[in-house]
Amino acid sequence: MKFAASSEVFQGDQRSLLEDSVDEDLEAVQSELQQLSTKPASPERQTPKRQALPAELPRREFRHEPDNTQCACGCQMKRIGEDVAEKLDYEPGVFTVECHIRGKWACAKCERLMQAPVEAHVIDKGILSLACSRRSWSPSTPIISRRIARKAFMPAPA
Repeated sequence: MKFAASSEVFQGDQRSLLEDSVDEDLEAVQSELQQLSTKPASPERQTPKRQALPAELPRREFRHEPDNTQCACGCQMKRIGEDVAEKLDYEPGVFTVECHIRGKWACAKCERLMQAPVEAHVIDKGILSLACSRRSWSPSTPIISRRIARKAFMPAPA
């Protein structure tokens, strides 16, 4: 047996095996890079959409417009559209829908947009009106719901 530098020299057959494995490795890396660069299109996230309030409910319109449609630059603003928000209201025995319509006003000269401010809501982005939410909640509501839950899970007396 030889243990010297001359015994560790590549021979022709060994070199061809090494070159073949390098080529295979390069091809594998290239295919992985192509797969990573062309990511599959992720499906669009479906945002939950609230269903519209039933059309058969009676509706009341409330229009909210800015106090002054004169722009700070002195031009008269032009109405370009409106935002409509519907709130469910309950009066004893009757459900109604309050339609709050807020006009959008814009200045053609300075491109300023103006709208009447939105009233504060009890629940952000909620559909219940203030009067309806007052009727559905009382200070004893948490106590009553705890009693009901306690009765449902208590073992029956023997």
